[in-house]
Amino acid sequence: MKLKLAKPSQKRLGFFMLLLISALAIAATLGSPTFGLLSSKPATSGSSSNFTFRATGFFHTAFDGKRWWIVTPDGHPFYISGVDHVDPAPDVDRVTNQCPYCIAIAS
Repeated sequence: MKLKLAKPSQKRLGFFMLLLISALAIAATLGSPTFGLLSSKPATSGSSSNFTFRATGFFHTAFDGKRWWIVTPDGHPFYISGVDHVDPAPDVDRVTNQCPYCIAIAS
């Protein structure tokens, strides 16, 4: 059984993409004044309503009769916005079978 090795250019591109994504994630978190570990403000939903859910001491989900919420350990509704995963394989457009991000970086 032969192992198919990636070409050196593909390895470099994959490593570069992983490095770029990591650097962007770090820059986004360090530049954000509301990053969880650096923020002195409690996490809130950002809405004007002052409703709360049961405080459990853990992040959990709760339904208010209309929508589901992610709830902080203190019982406050919380909206999460951020990176959901990092993948070393580039994203490929299903129609054109091209990687638009790879093309942008290569040019």
